[in-house]
Amino acid sequence: MRNCSILVLGLLIFGVQTSISFADSENEAYQAGVDAYKQGQWDQSISQMQTVIQLNPNNWQAYQVMGYDYSEEGNSRQALAAYDESLAINPNNPTVQGLADKLRSTANGNAVPPPPAVETVADSVLKNSFYFDLGGVTPISPNGFQNSWTTGGSAGFGFGFELSRLVSIVLDASYSTFPIKATQTGFPGITYSGGGIHLATLLGNIKFKFIAEDNPVIPYIIFGLGPSQFTSDALTATNGINTATSNATAMSETDFALRFGLGIDIKLSKGTYLSIETNGMDGFTSDKVSSQGYMTYNMGRLGMKLDL
Repeated sequence: MRNCSILVLGLLIFGVQTSISFADSENEAYQAGVDAYKQGQWDQSISQMQTVIQLNPNNWQAYQVMGYDYSEEGNSRQALAAYDESLAINPNNPTVQGLADKLRSTANGNAVPPPPAVETVADSVLKNSFYFDLGGVTPISPNGFQNSWTTGGSAGFGFGFELSRLVSIVLDASYSTFPIKATQTGFPGITYSGGGIHLATLLGNIKFKFIAEDNPVIPYIIFGLGPSQFTSDALTATNGINTATSNATAMSETDFALRFGLGIDIKLSKGTYLSIETNGMDGFTSDKVSSQGYMTYNMGRLGMKLDL
């Protein structure tokens, strides 16, 4: 399990470094093209957008801006071709669809629809986001964790920033609590009080969206890792037969956590999304906490994502 975490850590670092390198070049070219469009330098904007497409052929925003440029120049055929390329990648874009439809309906293809407002282009700039969520947590393994503790609750918040339209870095803090089972199978007549487990994590995550944010439902995967704080409450066990009691002291330690999750963002309005997510969480602990050296649990989340 520890070797697996090292492998995943290496893959995450490599993926982040590669994504940042490509994203920086892509974002710089894209922003230069947007600036050129705003200044009326349409040939220069087209050249920058062609660079963006070379770096990322799936960047539908670059094709969209190229369509704007060609429309400004009065080149309706090239504008329509650029809009069609954008729609082939991201068909759920009413702005581009409307412009393409106008071009197709124009007699002889000579007249050009009015160019879009600059604000439409600005909406394509990479965004930062704030996250908050509530959910439930269920112990999975090892057996002692699964059999002795039960489903609890969690709460979290985070901040994300886009590296590209499909890749984001998310810094996430969450708190989870697992109540101990009042009675345990195999120990009849014994009841327990206290003994809850609390886990606080601070993770750096990389989030990969399968489709861009203009779509109403956006599926994604997310990987994360970072420190985890384990805390357990003092435990009292009472034997109902002879009323004898025994106690275990509270303990606390700092560990390491690994996360793999699947989720969807559902668009409610511009910049506001409902997030539904399920995560496998793996906390690596000392032998004092778990003889297996780890604790695995599932975290289900329901929250909000707000673009800033």
